[in-house]
Amino acid sequence: MSRIIIEKRGLENVILRVPYDQALLKKIRTIKGRRWQSEEKYWTIPWTEGIVQQLVKLFSPESVQIHSNLSCTGDGDDQFV
Repeated sequence: MSRIIIEKRGLENVILRVPYDQALLKKIRTIKGRRWQSEEKYWTIPWTEGIVQQLVKLFSPESVQIHSNLSCTGDGDDQFV
């Protein structure tokens, strides 16, 4: 199982760190506004309400780690903490 990490970046983006895997890339390409940061080797995704929950659902059943600087309540009310 792959390990996917979601963390915050500023107030406007979340960072998505994923291992190289064609199936995961196919899922990432469905995310509107995503951008590959080649130097840092991660994806940035625009912050929207519920984005963390959406990412967890998109990548299920992969192992997803939500960084401690994010909160995912499960009701679509994701927050930076």
